[in-house]
Amino acid sequence: MKPVCSPSEAPSFSPEEYDVVVIFVASGGTSRTLAELAFRKNWMLWAYHENNSLPSALSAKEKLEALEGWRGEIVYSQLKDAPKEVLAEVEASQALKTLRGLTFLLLTGENKLKELKPKLEKLSKVFGLKALPVSFTALMKVYEEVETGKVEEVLKEKLGGVKLARVSAESLKKPLKLYLAVKNLLEKFKAEALTIDCFPFITGKGFTPCIMLSLLNSEGVPAVCEADIDTLPIFLALSKTLKKPVWMANLSGFNSVGKTVTLAHCTAPLSLKGKRTFPARFKSHFETGMDISLDIFLPRGPVTLSHFSLGNFRLTVAYGILVKSQLGLPGMCRSQARVKVEGSLERLLASTGNHQILCYGNQVEMLTRFGRKIGVETVIA
Repeated sequence: MKPVCSPSEAPSFSPEEYDVVVIFVASGGTSRTLAELAFRKNWMLWAYHENNSLPSALSAKEKLEALEGWRGEIVYSQLKDAPKEVLAEVEASQALKTLRGLTFLLLTGENKLKELKPKLEKLSKVFGLKALPVSFTALMKVYEEVETGKVEEVLKEKLGGVKLARVSAESLKKPLKLYLAVKNLLEKFKAEALTIDCFPFITGKGFTPCIMLSLLNSEGVPAVCEADIDTLPIFLALSKTLKKPVWMANLSGFNSVGKTVTLAHCTAPLSLKGKRTFPARFKSHFETGMDISLDIFLPRGPVTLSHFSLGNFRLTVAYGILVKSQLGLPGMCRSQARVKVEGSLERLLASTGNHQILCYGNQVEMLTRFGRKIGVETVIA
């Protein structure tokens, strides 16, 4: 692309076809041209540290503000790398595009389906997500068709190195059979994700779907428990964008002095345990005492927590450090982690809800921009 010295030299294009439009401010003396090009457009002006680039960008912004035509953003870097804001904007745009038209399985009963109908309609309107309801009856029909030999293969291949704590290898077979059944349903309906109404399933069938959810998430198939339609879009966006598993957990406790929160749930992906040989453990399910849930080792490091509410239309985001996992606390779900919040713990607790989505790395900028694109109230702790 050639340098542009006047608005008439700017190329003709459709901004909607791009994740982000960036005008690189090469030198000073360009504020009038910048103001004409960026009038009432949510484009980025990329300034750098030399040749009066930043002064021109600031002058253009001031001119546009006076005309009520400033919709954009100034980003700044020293040209070694693209500004982090540009990269985050691209990621947020691509994440939203990924959700459009995506089909997910909703494994639940008729009563829950009726209850979820308003949220499913909003989910479709805001994100373009398509729910494909599958009854427990239909699920168990596919479950019964799974061959015993395949269950034995998966047991050896996937779970051979997992430590059993007061549960038997035999008790793994039903959850693994469910895992294979759900994989067959995903393939049959060409669905890319799923959520399941856990507790009616557990009480009705006598075993948990925790292993199924953990294994699928480990394999890159976003799988959410408790039929949590609110959590699903952000869970999907992070999983698809990062191409890594994420974890949904209860916010089970906090410590104001240490600025930490305790997260706990029974469905952490096995692959979140990292490269260490520290073993995962299988235990009984916390709420029901049935088989089986997981106690996964989660490596220490920077993480991002997020919570989304369709009803309140609010996204809460916090950056922190995972300092410890496998806490062994008896009165909580089995996979447990302690996260030190780097921002305001008070702001987080005042604005967030229960289910937190944990992913590794700092994704605050991307999630903030994702929230802006869908018009949601976004609170940064």
